[in-house]
Amino acid sequence: MKFRSLVLTAVLLLAMPLSAQSTHSSLKDPQLLKRFQQISHAVMCQCGCNMPLYYCNHIGHCNAWPMRQAIDSLLAEGYSDEQIINGFVYGFGELVDTHPAFTMTRSEEYSYLVPKFREGLGETGLTQPKSSAIGLYLILGALGILGFTILFIRNRLKKRAAATTETMTLSAAEEEALMARLYCEDN
Repeated sequence: MKFRSLVLTAVLLLAMPLSAQSTHSSLKDPQLLKRFQQISHAVMCQCGCNMPLYYCNHIGHCNAWPMRQAIDSLLAEGYSDEQIINGFVYGFGELVDTHPAFTMTRSEEYSYLVPKFREGLGETGLTQPKSSAIGLYLILGALGILGFTILFIRNRLKKRAAATTETMTLSAAEEEALMARLYCEDN
């Protein structure tokens, strides 16, 4: 009897829907929480900690709190991940002045963030800036490898040519003997 009740309790506990809650978000929906995590991994915290927004653990006055509140509210209202990330990079514009998502930003404590949120943080606001530098480095690396390969092959060909010329160089006496031999064979 005791075993049955223990098994029944275990089954009921496992059958209950698991809800994840982030310490950085007030969202309850697991799908929205997953999107919150993705966005906050993509955006840099602006407090100077040099960390993605998700990992910034400063307590008290930190720029991460109004950013997280904005992400929470915008996700709950149905904004896409791309719209939110682009808002942080290129600016939310006049939305910052009126939208409830930016209530904390407009507070006296964080009002210095309003221009940043209105105009955008730029590419430096992302943990992985959208840059063509990687492509440039790949092209330069490929050209460097190609150049070294060409130099290597050219040096090898020069050494072979030099080795061939060295074996073919004859002294004057050897040349005369060879010519005499060839002359005799022709006659």
